[in-house]
Amino acid sequence: MKIIIALALACALTSCASHSPLPPDVSGELIPINSPEMMKNV
Repeated sequence: MKIIIALALACALTSCASHSPLPPDVSGELIPINSPEMMKNV
């Protein structure tokens, strides 16, 4: 589970998420992953 979060974080930090169009539910899941609470846990 943490590996998926780390990969999503890395993808968001390198802004690859903005280059590849994501389905609405996937982009919705990226929002809480990038929240300060999640950043504290990493």
